Amino acid sequence: MHDHDHGHDGQGSMPVYQFLGNILGYPLDETLLYNVSDPAFWAGLRESLENERTHDALDHVEAAVAKLADIPEDHRKMAMDAEYAQTFLLPDAPMPPLESAYGLDGGTIYDVAHELGVETSIQRFLPDDHIANELFMLVPLDYLQQPSDEQLKTLAAFFEEHPLALLQRMLDNEQAEQDGSGFYRAIVELALAWLQWDLDAFEGN
Repeated sequence: MHDHDHGHDGQGSMPVYQFLGNILGYPLDETLLYNVSDPAFWAGLRESLENERTHDALDHVEAAVAKLADIPEDHRKMAMDAEYAQTFLLPDAPMPPLESAYGLDGGTIYDVAHELGVETSIQRFLPDDHIANELFMLVPLDYLQQPSDEQLKTLAAFFEEHPLALLQRMLDNEQAEQDGSGFYRAIVELALAWLQWDLDAFEGN
């Protein structure tokens, strides 16, 4: 489909969009927290995720992960749950992860999936216009073989009008400079950069 491999190592690695959606969709579970708190985990991922778009975002993720190491391990889950809520969920959260929070037109994910002829990984218990659902919708693209020009056009429009627009609004919010580790802001930056790189590949096809 593209000249790049969406970060797979050929040994069943989790697709990038699934990984990012899991981080942005819910508070970190114990296993994911253990992994993302480990600098060695990100050093390994960097080999498959780094490109001219994602370089700076990965630097910011690694800087945030270094701050996580300062939180005692037995308090880290509670601290990161609080940071997730403060960043995304509370009434004055600086980066609400919903298109509706920014006046964007969400809710077309199912139509796009139908047009592409792929099954979605959308989580019904998240709002349709949640950034995690928009990323989960892209997971099957890893397996979409030789898309037609029309499918590529549909994908490019979806990228620009939905996840890219939403992620950019999240970062542009004046309140988005947050206290805490900055981990979630860095993940939003990484998601935006990865999507931009993928869009470059679509448009270069």
